[in-house]
Amino acid sequence: MATTTESPAAPCEIARMPEELLSASIARTAPRDACRASAVSTAWRAAADSDAVWSCLLPRDLPPVADGELTPAPRSKKDLFMRLSDPARPVLLADGLMSMWVDRVTGAKCYMLSARALCIIWGDTPEYWRWIPIANSRFSEGAQLRAVCWLEIRGKIHCKMLSPNSTYAAYMVFNMAEGSYGLDSPLQDAEISIGASKSTHQVCLHDYDDEGEEEEEVPQNYRSIRVPIIRRRLRGRNRRVPPGAHVHLPKRRADGWMELEMGEFNNEEGEDGEVSISLMETQGGHWKKGLIATELLHVWWLEIRGKIDKKMLSRSSTYAAYIMFKVTPRSFGLASPCQHASIHLGGTKSTCLTTVRLPQERADGWMELEMGEFHNDEGEDGEIARMPVELLSASIARTAPRDACRAAAVSTAWRAAADSDAVWSCLLPRDLPPVADGELTPAPRSKKDLFMRLSDPARPVLLADGLMSMWVDRVTGAKCYMLSARALCIRWGDTPQYWCWVPIANSRFSEGAQLRAICWLEIRGKKHCKMLSPNSTYAAYMVFNMAEGSFGLNSPLQDAEISIGASKSARQVCVHDYDDEGEEEEEVPRIYRSIWVPIIRRRLMGRNRRVPPGAYVHLPKRRADGWMELEMGEFNNEEGEDGEVSISLMDTEGGHWKKGLIVAEPGTQKEKNGWH
Repeated sequence: MATTTESPAAPCEIARMPEELLSASIARTAPRDACRASAVSTAWRAAADSDAVWSCLLPRDLPPVADGELTPAPRSKKDLFMRLSDPARPVLLADGLMSMWVDRVTGAKCYMLSARALCIIWGDTPEYWRWIPIANSRFSEGAQLRAVCWLEIRGKIHCKMLSPNSTYAAYMVFNMAEGSYGLDSPLQDAEISIGASKSTHQVCLHDYDDEGEEEEEVPQNYRSIRVPIIRRRLRGRNRRVPPGAHVHLPKRRADGWMELEMGEFNNEEGEDGEVSISLMETQGGHWKKGLIATELLHVWWLEIRGKIDKKMLSRSSTYAAYIMFKVTPRSFGLASPCQHASIHLGGTKSTCLTTVRLPQERADGWMELEMGEFHNDEGEDGEIARMPVELLSASIARTAPRDACRAAAVSTAWRAAADSDAVWSCLLPRDLPPVADGELTPAPRSKKDLFMRLSDPARPVLLADGLMSMWVDRVTGAKCYMLSARALCIRWGDTPQYWCWVPIANSRFSEGAQLRAICWLEIRGKKHCKMLSPNSTYAAYMVFNMAEGSFGLNSPLQDAEISIGASKSARQVCVHDYDDEGEEEEEVPRIYRSIWVPIIRRRLMGRNRRVPPGAYVHLPKRRADGWMELEMGEFNNEEGEDGEVSISLMDTEGGHWKKGLIVAEPGTQKEKNGWH
């Protein structure tokens, strides 16, 4: 009959560890890992949120920002990171021509170049380009193409401003003015160069029309007076992507602007040079009009774009790549011909060609298509992987079980340490009592598996004596016990006139004690303190039910008492819950009026059964399994005292007869942990 309640002081062994040790470990992860680590425990949160950690996670050599961009001033380094990593509010740099933000996952610096920061050929010639105000932007103006036959836009940024060892993608953000034309054909060339490396893509500023198969007539507003007659005819052709051409097309963003990927590049070790990006269409003298250029956008490239760093994957593991998508009602051309899916890993490439893989619909309505599999031999080789696993294990082993499980979600390296036997040997309770044969079959494969088996409150393990069962609290690691009715001392429990033993279904124990009729109720239980976890606060509960025809258990109230050493606590309880509805006197049903009840008791049974005014009475609660649970009291087992915990439930005054109580332990308490 007892249950532990989580003690406020339980957390922590880890609180005794130097914060510098935890900070040094967390500072060698990524920002996402540091945020996860802060959820492990209170002590870890203090380390993970410290300036020592976030000073390492903030990018070095941050460029100077414009006045007032960081007002009010961030209170900590973490607050500064969170402010800089808000892509919806990039900070304007001091020159007013660029803005930046920090990628929240990796900590990489990302930039936007305004139209004024670009080199636009004839951009200052009003006949060809004009500058217009732009609303809801970090930059005040953009460049609008009036009419030109030579389209050339260039941008550049120094490699030292970018994060080293990072893969970037360059985008142009633009829109189309009313009356635009000539931007769909010929295709434009996008080029990115960094050092001796250069990549070129064909792009199209005006998205191709994919609906229908017939020739498409260009709307009237495409046919400007500046367009020669021959160009008007050409504009009526089908504007679909030429066969075999791989063309990057723009996508419309949520804010209404178009975004076109120009290409990608890798900034290895922060090269000493510049990244040059250009968009050109200069052949054939084709006139064009209506482009509104606002900014050139550099975005950190993450898995949503089709790439992931091998450092983020587990070593010696086989992975499968999937794409999640939906198909719009007006889609076409996706069934044939078949698409080719390829996966590149280092110098190896796998392509799915021989068999056709079809997508499957997920429960959330999205489609899921397996692209292929690959094996990662290298695995995570980040800074944290170089740390001795013994250091991480020693840190995690001084936390609580819940904290260790949270630590396993921080990163792959932390998972290896958090799941190790070295950690869970420390987290398992010491001096576990012997269990009955077959209770741990099949044998757990690791110390963590053993903990998880012992901490399942739905399956407490039966001890060797068959009179008790136990489980381990999953949050604190404290040992919790259940005492069967046979393990209790029930006054006159072996006298069939007063008590009988009845079988109990769906229980760890085969039988319970049912009260037949008695005027002296006394139930006692005891347990040695050494079997309990030291420095733990427990609560004792009695689990019972009422047989049909029960009476006399609602009044008078019973006395519950718990004693441990010289400490003793007592409270009034009521085995039969009071009726809280209505104010009138309540007549007890006839099933309460047994032949054993004297005439005078029958009259008294008609009284109001509500809690007396001013009385503080602990009442039972009905559990999900239908049994009643009554809290008897609490006690603290300091340092595992040398003695016994004694628990009693008594009603011995006045000779009041009672009947129908069934004492048993048919299930476990899921909300709390303890011994019943």
